[in-house]
Amino acid sequence: MEKEQSKKKFELKESPSRSSFYNFIARFALPFQRFKDSFLDASLYRKITQILNLFLAGIGSILIGEVEIGLGLFAAYGALGFLFVYVINQLATGFITLSVGDAIVVLVIVGFGFLAVWYASFKKHTKDNLFKNRGEPLNGSFIASFFIKLAKSIAGFIRDYNKLDKESDAKHKIFLRVSWFVMGLPLFFMNRILNGFVMLGLQLLYIFYMIYRGASDLVGLFTLHQDGVFSNATLVTGIISVIITIAFIALYIINIRTVYKAVDEENRSISGPGFKNEVKSLANDKFYISGLIVPVLGALVFTIIPLTFMILVAFTNYSGKSGTGGVIPNPIADTYLGWTGFDTFKRLFADPQNLRDMLTVFSWTMIWAILATFTCYFGGLLLAMLLNKKSIKGKVVYRSLLVISMALPQFVSLLVMKTLFADNGAVNTMLYKWGIIQWMQQVGWISDLDAFVKFWSTPALAKTLIIIINMWVGVPYYMLLLSGLLINIPGSYYEAARIEGASKWKQFSKITFPYILHMTTPALITSFVSNINNFNVIWFLTGNADGVADDTDILITWLYKITMKGVNDYNLGAAIGIVMFIISASVSLIVYQRSSSYKDEEAFR
Repeated sequence: MEKEQSKKKFELKESPSRSSFYNFIARFALPFQRFKDSFLDASLYRKITQILNLFLAGIGSILIGEVEIGLGLFAAYGALGFLFVYVINQLATGFITLSVGDAIVVLVIVGFGFLAVWYASFKKHTKDNLFKNRGEPLNGSFIASFFIKLAKSIAGFIRDYNKLDKESDAKHKIFLRVSWFVMGLPLFFMNRILNGFVMLGLQLLYIFYMIYRGASDLVGLFTLHQDGVFSNATLVTGIISVIITIAFIALYIINIRTVYKAVDEENRSISGPGFKNEVKSLANDKFYISGLIVPVLGALVFTIIPLTFMILVAFTNYSGKSGTGGVIPNPIADTYLGWTGFDTFKRLFADPQNLRDMLTVFSWTMIWAILATFTCYFGGLLLAMLLNKKSIKGKVVYRSLLVISMALPQFVSLLVMKTLFADNGAVNTMLYKWGIIQWMQQVGWISDLDAFVKFWSTPALAKTLIIIINMWVGVPYYMLLLSGLLINIPGSYYEAARIEGASKWKQFSKITFPYILHMTTPALITSFVSNINNFNVIWFLTGNADGVADDTDILITWLYKITMKGVNDYNLGAAIGIVMFIISASVSLIVYQRSSSYKDEEAFR
């Protein structure tokens, strides 16, 4: 408790009399103010680590024992710094060409990430040195702590196991020894039939699986070759065999501990529960075990295996192109598929066309994700606040109309919009009849040869339309979500604010918006990540099967094109998938951990 209170002293207490902007600046500047104190009172060794940390983010944390955090910061700092310099160099030498807008967006995002990592490292190391100056221990290495605790746990179990073995009679000594070779068998003789049946049955199934195909699947994971089996299937079955083996090892350890516990109870004259009681236990106090089987299997089948497969494919030549760009006649033939190391990532970042496409698509993906998220969010908030007013009549009708737009299949809505704004669509037809097309030709906005506005083939127009149409699709969801939250804000808050003379804007900025944002931060993060992977809106409005990255493509549609269209470049697609996963996971974790929803869960309870 004292340690937690001491750590809280580092944090700045916000002043209600100051603006939110002032408090933000004050919190940002706090580590710089604390640096002098932490440096002067530190030992010579820690002073050196602080100086090094100023130039190489994360090094200081590594040197004082915060190894994993330091390594993560150092790796991110190095990667972002290298990428920033690399992109500038490639642009300066003409290796790649980007539009001014794309270049600015990419460099700003990468540069901001680089500075953010440096600041996080500086803040972390300054705080840690303050704690060390007060004589407080740090968390240290998580990995080292884990293995130290594991070693102590194993040593303690072996000691207790040997002690139990010495105290047990001949029958129970046999049970303890047999459990190392035949899982669950001793439990049959100690009135734990269900446990014994499950463990013995799973051991027999694992042995049968390994003899039948498990062993060859494990070997095939490394060789990517099995007679009569395509190598892509070998990769999947190899991953499955590794997961099954890990699960079996965990079950084997559980078996040893279960038999140990059973023998210990019998030595203390505690009999086994019996088959009926074991079944009842699974349906009551141990229901979480049986209840979690389906979710865990679902997570393995639909998340862990596909994610692992995607990562491994990036290190193979499973593609319509080889690591050097040559065409492979049959990308899944055993004679061609093998491990290629980092060749795919070299293709992604060293090939000028791939690098240009990557940066251009990444730039628009980030712009799209931000705009799509916040336009829908604030549009929904505006509608919710309007419909929440008591003076509005016919709220049910308005809400029903918006809900109907949600019920309409997105596929139909988007294709209708694409048709309306097509070159010969209804919008262009009306513009021509009204004389607007002719006027645009006169002022030079469109070519005299064109009798229509090229909405979908003009990048700026297409992107603007995509954002607007996405608002029409996404705003109703946020309107319904935020309407429910607005109703739950206590009216006494607003009454007190009105008595104090607060304006409508003050009420919104100090009561409504903080409350709503606190409750919806997880939903905003989910929406942002979903928009990074929002295939439907982009593809149904501007998608084509040319296999080339277009101006309106985001990472997910580009990935789809190069894997499912054109040359079926699966390993390059996997590399792009890894980039998408890193971006999505990093943004989600960082934003959520910095949000009030994570740091102050009890604030609105």
